[in-house]
Amino acid sequence: MDIGFSKTTKNTAKEALRAASYDPRKLALIYSGIAAGITFLFSVISYLLSREIDGTGGIAGMGLRSILSTVQSVLPIVTAVLIPFWDVGFLRACMGFARNEEVRPNTLTAGFRRFGPVFRLFLIRAILVVGIALIAMNLASVIFSLTPWSAPLMDIAEAIMEAGTFTEEIIAQMIPIMTPLYIIFFAVFAALAIPMFYRLRMSEFILMDKPMGALPALLFSHRFMRGNCWKLVRLDLSFWWFYALSLCSIAIGYLDVILPEFGVTLPVNADVAFFLCYSVYILCQIGLSWWAGSYVQTTYATAFDSFIPQAPDAPVEQPQ
Repeated sequence: MDIGFSKTTKNTAKEALRAASYDPRKLALIYSGIAAGITFLFSVISYLLSREIDGTGGIAGMGLRSILSTVQSVLPIVTAVLIPFWDVGFLRACMGFARNEEVRPNTLTAGFRRFGPVFRLFLIRAILVVGIALIAMNLASVIFSLTPWSAPLMDIAEAIMEAGTFTEEIIAQMIPIMTPLYIIFFAVFAALAIPMFYRLRMSEFILMDKPMGALPALLFSHRFMRGNCWKLVRLDLSFWWFYALSLCSIAIGYLDVILPEFGVTLPVNADVAFFLCYSVYILCQIGLSWWAGSYVQTTYATAFDSFIPQAPDAPVEQPQ
């Protein structure tokens, strides 16, 4: 691990946070509290809609069930759209902390103020991920077909063609046989996606820092991260404790599902267990963000500023 770069970057971030004009932990609390509040509210609404859908039976309630089901399916989409823009606003606030700029709670809306470019950035990256996944699946299929692991699957395929049926028993036989294919796919996907992820990692910072569109931001990130990716990997590894705590909090949110797998049953009904675990998860996320969120994100903003002098000049466009 590059102790020099990681330690220097972290120390610089700490000094910037100590000199901040607005309390970084207070801002992190506002950021995480609103994000958690939105997700929790939508979860409660989804639960209430489920109860209402279950209570509307018969043909007469078919129209109402359709409307309620549509609203319920839209809620996760709304959450998935809103939260990333809120995250970008927090990123912009931490860039302000790193540069000793004035930061206020309204800085958190920066992502929404550049909705178009940020949305296009997310869309392009999603398309890239899907494209890489398709390439990885094709490559994995070719590699799998050239290995002895594919022979049992070919035998099952011949049996299906002869019988002309596709039963649950056949599906159950195929799942363990296809495990090597899944492993190959994830290995190929990781080999293709991880380098791309790090080359485009700083595109949100660029979009919040320079008046350019989504595609130029991605291209600029790809250019100036050349030679800096490994530094960012090491910085990520130095924050292992933060990501480990995040994973632990996520696991807490699924305890109502995990515990029964080990024969442990909570002394409450399923609905209460779900909301109890989910509430604890929300509180853990808020607490972690308050304690270390600003520090971690400001460190990445400091790293971003250290990379910029090594980058070629970026083409500048008018804000969109």
